Formats: sequence, C-alpha cells, structure tokens
Amino acid sequence: GPSAGVTLFLELNSEREPLQDVAAVYLVQATAENLERIAADCSRRLYNKVHVYFTGRVERPQLEGLARDLVAAQAVPALAQVVDAYVDFVAVEPDLFTLNRSNSYASINAPGLNEAQIREAMTSMTLGLLSVFHVAGGAAPLLRCAPGGPAQMLAEQLCDAMREHLQPRPGGGGPGLLGDALAAADRGRGRPLLLLVDRNEDLTTPLRHTATYQALVDDLLDHRLNRVKIEVEKRDGSSTRKSYDLNTAADAFYGRQAGSPFPEAVEANERELNDVRAREREVRAKTGANEDAPDAG
Repeated sequence: GPSAGVTLFLELNSEREPLQDVAAVYLVQATAENLERIAADCSRRLYNKVHVYFTGRVERPQLEGLARDLVAAQAVPALAQVVDAYVDFVAVEPDLFTLNRSNSYASINAPGLNEAQIREAMTSMTLGLLSVFHVAGGAAPLLRCAPGGPAQMLAEQLCDAMREHLQPRPGGGGPGLLGDALAAADRGRGRPLLLLVDRNEDLTTPLRHTATYQALVDDLLDHRLNRVKIEVEKRDGSSTRKSYDLNTAADAFYGRQAGSPFPEAVEANERELNDVRAREREVRAKTGANEDAPDAG
C-alpha cells in the first residue's frame, strides 16, 4: 500500500499507459506468458526501472529466454532486479494458509495419471511449502508421514528441497533460503513439526461438516480466498453482483463468529444491531435531534 511507497496497482495483462518517470515492481508467477509480457513492457519503455519478483522459483532457461528478449529489444537497462521471492501461497487467516492449487486432489489421485504428472504436482506442492517455510522465518521443520502413498512422496521431495536450500547460495550469493534454520538451531530453538497426511485418510470432512457461519458461506455462496460474490436485485428488477471481503483478521464480527453455528451467528448479529441502534438513540437524545426524523440520504 501507500505506506510501502506503492501508489498504483495494475494487473499484468491490463492495458497500461507509460509512466516513464517511475519504477515498477512486478509480482508474478514464472510462466512463459508472464515473462513475455515483462519483456514487451521493457521494450515499450513503460517504466523507468523494472523490479521483477517471482512468487516461486524461476528456472535458468526461463531467465535466459528473458535475457534474449531484452537484448533483442535493446531494453536490458530497464531491468533493475530479478528475485525469487518464494511467496507462492495465500494466507487466508492468521493461522491458515492454502497453496491455492486448483484440482489438487485429482492431480495426484485421478485414474490414468502417469508418474511424470504426479511428480509435477508434487513439485508444485513442494515449492509452495518451501515458500511457507521461508516466510515463517526460514524454518526447516521435522517431517512426519505415514509410509507409502502421496504423503511419503511429498515428504521425500520436501526433504531433498530443504537440504538443498539449507546450503549457501552458489557463487557467494549469501545464505540459502532456509539458512536461518541453522542459526536458529545453534541458538537452541527447537524445530517445528510438520505432519503430512493423505487426504484419503479423511475424505468425509470436506463433504460433511458442521453448519457454521463460515462453512455455510463457502458451501452456498460464490466464495474464494476470503471474497464472496452475491447477486443483488435492484429496484428495476435487474440484478448486479457485489463483492464483499470476509476476513477473520480485519472483520471483527466475522472473526468472532466464523466458527459459530449459524443460528448463534444470526443471534449475535441481531444483538450487535440492537446495540448500535441504542447508541444512535443516545447520541440523538444528547444532541437534541428528533429521534423520529428520517435518516439523511
């Protein structure tokens, strides 16, 4: 936001006007389409300097392709920085995150999958969890899983990836992504424990759960990543879609009632509305306003 010096937010694929006196920060996934768009923006001289932060790992061939495109467009000076940020997950609550992978269950359990497809899905999950470890202060957790099946395969990939990122970066590039974990161990801090459990061990929970406020919102409404979209009917009979953000950290009522049975959440809402109305009457009485006067607007 503005406190970090960011004054304008634009989507990568939107049509953007040149702002040649400012620097731009790109936060993107390392896909071929995104790299091509960044190279095109640099060739058009949209911004004074470009800083590229990839949400996950970017491979060397991808960087070499970006370099070739920038050289061909004589736009190399526009690129100021390229960083593997390792933030490839979404924190939907203070104590809850998602890797935000679509069809993740089917990607490792669907009939007819070959080993390469399963390994690709596992690699994606591994990189997402590495991002969580990195953001959590460079933690290198102890891994525990049941033998056999997807959980063990993921644990083995995670173990190899953590071992790689505990080492210093090549070429004197500083400590590895999880280098702080070694320093924490030296200071006597214990390592966290990560339990990897196959979804097949508990298939019923996503399908049958209590009728809490939060669960019903997700079941019955268009709800994704804390944003819910609702069809609202207008006076002329037409309808429009409105979006609302439901965040347990930012919305006090939702934070208190998200895990409550829905009838209790309704009662709590009514109590809070009555409290607000009572305070309004007190304010009007003190200011001498007419309590029965129509609301402004």
